[in-house]
Amino acid sequence: MTKNEKASLMRVVADLIRADDIIDCKEISYLEKMRARYHIAPDDECMAEKLTFCRCVAHIVAVRCGIAPTTYNGLY
Repeated sequence: MTKNEKASLMRVVADLIRADDIIDCKEISYLEKMRARYHIAPDDECMAEKLTFCRCVAHIVAVRCGIAPTTYNGLY
């Protein structure tokens, strides 16, 4: 998994956790498991904060669908 993929995944999950303004213990546990599973480093999390949610979702979808980054850059 590339740094962009890790940062994108981290941004999307972190935003979903914050969405309802209630941080649940299960959500934090899931986040910790995700960090360990995908080897997400603190610098990946810092990078995630600089990205927009839309850009992250577009990147994740593009990677999963095999679309080159230059193809979807103009979509947002």
